[in-house]
Amino acid sequence: MDDDVKGWLDGISSKLIGGEIIPSLTTRELLARFGAQRRGVATVNTIRKSLEQRGIATSPDFATAWIDQQIHFVPWINGAYEVPTAPWAKYLQQAVEVLERGEPTEPVTVRALLNWFGAERRGGLVVANIQSALSEFGLRTEPDFRETYIDGEVSLELASATQGTGADGTEVGEPPRKSEHPGEDQSGRNEVPSPDPEGADSATPMGNHVAADPTFRIGTLRSANLKSVKRSLIRVSPNDTIAHAVTLMLAHNVSQIPVMQGDRTVRGVVTWQAVGTYLALKLGSAEDQVHKCMAGAIVTKADKSLFAAIPDVMDGDHVLIQDGHGAISGIVTANDVNEVFCELTEPFLLLGEIENYVRVLVERGAFSASELAALRNPDDKRPVQDAADLTLGELLRLLQAPANWGRIQLALDRPAFVADLEEVRSIRNDVLHFRRDRLAEEKLATLRRFARLVQGLRRARAI
Repeated sequence: MDDDVKGWLDGISSKLIGGEIIPSLTTRELLARFGAQRRGVATVNTIRKSLEQRGIATSPDFATAWIDQQIHFVPWINGAYEVPTAPWAKYLQQAVEVLERGEPTEPVTVRALLNWFGAERRGGLVVANIQSALSEFGLRTEPDFRETYIDGEVSLELASATQGTGADGTEVGEPPRKSEHPGEDQSGRNEVPSPDPEGADSATPMGNHVAADPTFRIGTLRSANLKSVKRSLIRVSPNDTIAHAVTLMLAHNVSQIPVMQGDRTVRGVVTWQAVGTYLALKLGSAEDQVHKCMAGAIVTKADKSLFAAIPDVMDGDHVLIQDGHGAISGIVTANDVNEVFCELTEPFLLLGEIENYVRVLVERGAFSASELAALRNPDDKRPVQDAADLTLGELLRLLQAPANWGRIQLALDRPAFVADLEEVRSIRNDVLHFRRDRLAEEKLATLRRFARLVQGLRRARAI
């Protein structure tokens, strides 16, 4: 630590003793004062020791705050700090050590990778933070975790070293160089992003932001990743009999079966229509080989946009999905597309229905426009005439007041009703971030349960 930094810290200490307010700065700016860019263990310990010797602490703690978050200098009270090690830092460090020995890493599911970062779904900033952490460790996932089914497996690999040179002189994508100082890793592998519950997009992303790809890929569907869900692709070979194909279709309740040689070569597809036409026109018997009555198969790559693939699905009632290695990983049918759209739209429809029922409930209280407008935030100047102009949060705020609850004349327990509605409001905020992964089943169950409650009240003419 040079004399300039010592003098700067001594000045802060004197001002704190004198009760003066110290201008805030970011964690990044604090690191720069000490000639560092990342929070390696030795860097954190050096800064911590220098601050404590002068009776200084930071709020929030610079070791766990986001790197561009503002921190404040405050008097240090005797106590012990711990330099936390986030799960993601531990796992990525282990992956680098394995790969540098020339060994492959154990595959992990995308869901497990998200859990390392304290998330359940791939929100925009969750993806950006994971990408940034992978970049800091010189890693990438194969296949790309952003485009893989959430229970599909990805492997951690060393990133390509031919993508340019980083600020520290290392190639972008190359594993960061080891520090010359024992115990310190200049890559910042101990830098800990605060967990963002369920991928909420309200936090500041880590440095080296990598834009997330928002495209909904067909390869992220469950049926496109049969291996990931412990299922095998039902298929036949060109020399199997039509009777064999029909038996498999009946046994597995499917309408089409691909005709394949190996995992990559698709010869066609057997469908009920093709079989029915072949036998009805007496072109042969059920003991003939399937290649005589198969139809053309539609094959598409897993990284194709779901919406771009829909016309093919509608045209042929199916598409076969080809993964990044050229193998057929699954089959997506028209029924699968219907299911995914139901999964994506159901939360929105339930929330819309719940909000409208709650507005009808509030209207029973005959609240004036001025009473409703008072529920807005002080800086919110939008016009409010009736309950239809209020957000769900404002409706909830109104119902939390016992006096208001009395005016709507609903013979239910207010605290229980309001608690459930608060949970609905929280889920609404999650849904409206438009994440690509399905809403957690327990949250969907909460929406269904509350919707049944208000529907029942409506049928009983209580609202």
